[in-house]
Amino acid sequence: NSRLQQIRIIHANTPNVIWKWDFDEDGNFINVYISEAADEFLGLPEGSIDNSLDKFFSYILPEYLPLVDGAIKNAIKNPNTLIAIEYEVKRADGKLAWFSSTGKVVHENNKFTIYGTTVDFTEKKQIERKLLQSDRVFNLSLDMFCIAGFDGYFKYLNPAWERTLGWSIEELLSKPWLDFVHPDDLETTENVKSVIVEGKEVYKFENRYICKDNSTKWLSWNSQPYPEENIMIGAVRDITETKRIEKELLQAKEKSEENETKFRQAFDNAGIGMALVSLEGNLIKINQSACQIWGYTEDELLNMSFQEITHPDDLNKDLELLYKCIEGKINHYNISKRYIKKSRETIWTNLHVSIVRNNLQQPQFFISQIEDVTKSIIYERELIKAKEKAEESDRLKSAFLANMSHEIRTPMNGILGFTSLLQEANLSAKNQKDYINIIKKSGDRLLNTVNDIIEISKIESGDINVTKSKVDIIGHLDTQVTFFRPEAKKKNIDIIMQNNIDGNELTINTDKNKLSSIFSNLIKNAIKYTNEGTINVGLKIENNQILFSCQDTGIGIPESRQEAIFNRFEQADIEDKQVHEGSGLGLAIVKSYVEILDGKIWVESDVGKGSTFYVYLPFKQEKKKKQTIIQEAKSFVSGIKNINILVVEDDEISSMHLSAILEGKVKNYISAENGIEAINACKNNSGIDLILMDIKMPVMDCFEATKKIREFNKDVIIIAQTAYALEGDKGKALEAGCNDYISKPINKEKLFELINKYFSNH
Repeated sequence: NSRLQQIRIIHANTPNVIWKWDFDEDGNFINVYISEAADEFLGLPEGSIDNSLDKFFSYILPEYLPLVDGAIKNAIKNPNTLIAIEYEVKRADGKLAWFSSTGKVVHENNKFTIYGTTVDFTEKKQIERKLLQSDRVFNLSLDMFCIAGFDGYFKYLNPAWERTLGWSIEELLSKPWLDFVHPDDLETTENVKSVIVEGKEVYKFENRYICKDNSTKWLSWNSQPYPEENIMIGAVRDITETKRIEKELLQAKEKSEENETKFRQAFDNAGIGMALVSLEGNLIKINQSACQIWGYTEDELLNMSFQEITHPDDLNKDLELLYKCIEGKINHYNISKRYIKKSRETIWTNLHVSIVRNNLQQPQFFISQIEDVTKSIIYERELIKAKEKAEESDRLKSAFLANMSHEIRTPMNGILGFTSLLQEANLSAKNQKDYINIIKKSGDRLLNTVNDIIEISKIESGDINVTKSKVDIIGHLDTQVTFFRPEAKKKNIDIIMQNNIDGNELTINTDKNKLSSIFSNLIKNAIKYTNEGTINVGLKIENNQILFSCQDTGIGIPESRQEAIFNRFEQADIEDKQVHEGSGLGLAIVKSYVEILDGKIWVESDVGKGSTFYVYLPFKQEKKKKQTIIQEAKSFVSGIKNINILVVEDDEISSMHLSAILEGKVKNYISAENGIEAINACKNNSGIDLILMDIKMPVMDCFEATKKIREFNKDVIIIAQTAYALEGDKGKALEAGCNDYISKPINKEKLFELINKYFSNH
């Protein structure tokens, strides 16, 4: 009894439950013993279980009863088999707890007895569950997690340790973790370990670990101690890259003062305009280049906003981009922008704007870079205009050449075609006369085309000289009107001259030839586009200028064409042009001559009603000298019948033409084909009175031959003739020693008039 009493005392003071029971022949539990610790485990008053297995089992969760029953039955069938089961119970206070029971069945004295103990391992189970959950997190996490014992060894490490340090998990678990700490960090690490062992949490502790490749990694620790388990759980992060950035930032900070000084110098001395602009648009800092660009002083600009100097048409575009910068949609932008200088001059700039933010990414101000590109913009636009003008010129010239081809081939067709018809036998006198008139008209048309081409070529090349003389503009216009009246009358058109200038004469100083071209082209143009009716030409003085007008009742000009008709080559390219003959260059020539004479030309027109051309010319009245009027002889022929003529012409047709005009009408007719023959003819015929010499000839030209002839004969009259009709030719001919000049094709009446000028008394 004493021994049994001792055992009971031991059992009463043992924290675990001790139990024993026997089985009868039917397998029922008898002689059950359960120590008092069972009451404490289940939260019951002392003596509540009272050796009752049924009471004890009633607290086991139903899902675990089959496990317990099965383990006991298996032990009975297999004596000496160890019983080891874990199950969950519901305590009297409703809390769940985990019990672990171990025991063994002993067969003795023909009966089965089971001995065992039960322990409460609820807390351990909870830790295991936490560890299990942590294990899942640890294995999946990119961060490093560990369980480390207070004994200085790692107990558990997730795979991130191996990835970060290069050591295998086994290598890290096999050594004290201080062996992996950088020597310079050992002391601080041991101090922190002591704090953790005392049960204090540690956050953001940093130290260095040595990697397997001998490199170093910076680690940041957050540690939670569990003193009752002698462990701590650590969440560790690799901050090596962060440390590197911190180091760079520190270095950058150390250089910030130096950089700030350099920035100020760069800002102030920049070759382009620099400005700091507040979020509201106020100028808060500007350099001298910006002052020069905008034309204001620094003090003036610091009291202004950029809106005040921005061109109104560019302000909204700039503001929209600024707002996008403030909202974080963009960080910078580039635009081409206009500003208004203090002088009110508009300038073009290239503007680059960047927004500056603080560490919290809040916008602070703008940095603007301004480059004055006004000259470049103007130059670029001029280049574009020049390119467009060149392209347009090429296009129009192509159209012009096509039109000229038509204008040359058409009269040539008339000349060649009707010349061929004249060769037919049995041609009536009427047909012969008609064919000759057609050939004459075709020749005149061809000549007009060639003259227009020559004139426009001289205008295009700038080879135009102004030779001014005193001209009676009223008499000159009257001559033109008189000349064109017969042509107009054929179309039932009356030409009426209206002189609104006082007196019958008004002498001005101008270029007579160009004035003639202006009058004749405008009158011809009016006749061409008028089927019948009236043409009124007039003169008057208006605003101290002479105003010439030419009004017709013709087809009129559409408004869309009223500017184009004056452009060079333009008329040949107008799609809706009328089917009238002509090169389409007349008005372009007129406009050029008017401008050369410092005048102005324009047109007013209504389609179907007619057109009026106006020309303003500068007016400075000249006193007209008295002139002796020489009465023309009734017949030019009478003045040349007693002279000896030498014709120097290399072209056979031209030579035959002159021969047909002059032979039989002069005393002697001599011919030569070049300058050398002309010199020899003069030396062999001292009685030669007149030389008609072509300018361009083989062997020796007119200029050289004239100089040679003048060396031994200074009295012979030499008249140069050419097909070029360039203004410079006349001057060169006179300079070489010629007396006068006549243009091809040679007009018989003009030739006789010119000869009569020198031989009227013969």
